[in-house]
Amino acid sequence: MRIATLALPFLFAATTAAAQSVDSAKPSTLVDAMQGMGYKAELGTDAIDDPMITSGIDGSKYRMLFFGCESNADCDGILFSASYVVDGNVSKSDMNDWNEATVVANAYLDSDGDPTLQFYLPMKGGISQSLFKHSVELWGEDIAKFKDHIGF
Repeated sequence: MRIATLALPFLFAATTAAAQSVDSAKPSTLVDAMQGMGYKAELGTDAIDDPMITSGIDGSKYRMLFFGCESNADCDGILFSASYVVDGNVSKSDMNDWNEATVVANAYLDSDGDPTLQFYLPMKGGISQSLFKHSVELWGEDIAKFKDHIGF
């Protein structure tokens, strides 16, 4: 009986930690976390039926694309992605300058020549709510800086 009593707090802590994790294998946990931070988050699917979340930050719409999925489920990471339609005033050199100076999100010109910002977050096995929140905050900071960088 004494061993069971001593183990109870550890069991409770493990259960609580699991309940508070955000896991790309469970897309609803990302939606709940985003909404808990005050963001709109809409769960849907992409062109190949993998989960996809649409949201916005700093006046920019973006998508969270799920990667490493097996049969459109059990995904092991997400890619934050935002594209901007510009008048062709952004060059590959501008994207290279961004990538050289920035750690979190990388940038490139899409097939239409529009700048796109992306940030991959591995999540296999889940991550803490606080790490997810921090990642979203970093993404938001980079969105604002990137918009300035491309003159959007």
